Amino acid sequence: MLRLSLLRSPDFPDPHADEVITNLHTALSPPWTWRDALTIRRGYELNYKLIPMPTANHQGALAPEHSFLQIQPDHVVVTAVKNAEDGNELVLRFYEWAGREADVRLHLSGKAESAAKLI
Repeated sequence: MLRLSLLRSPDFPDPHADEVITNLHTALSPPWTWRDALTIRRGYELNYKLIPMPTANHQGALAPEHSFLQIQPDHVVVTAVKNAEDGNELVLRFYEWAGREADVRLHLSGKAESAAKLI
C-alpha cells in the first residue's frame, strides 16, 4: 500500500491561495541508497524536460532518435547547454551530485574542435 498526503494551507496574505487546481508529479524510488538509485539524476529527468524548437521540414541525415550529447559517469548531470554570449562557442554546464571524484567524459555528436574548462 502506498499513501501520499500533501497539505499546504497558508492563510496569509491570501486565505484563498490554495483554492486552485495543481498538477503534481511523483516518482517512486527503489529501496537502495539515494546515490545508488541515481535520485538526483532521475529528478532532473523528471522535472526538466527538453524544450523542442519546431522548424520547417528540411533534408537531413539524422535518425529519428539521436543523442547530441552524452556524459559519463551517471553521477554527473548536465544542467545547461547554450550558445556563448560572445563568439561561436557552445557552453555546457554540469555538476557531480554524489560527492564522488570523477573523470568526466563528454561525447558530442558534432565536430568540436577544442574544449576549455571555465570556473
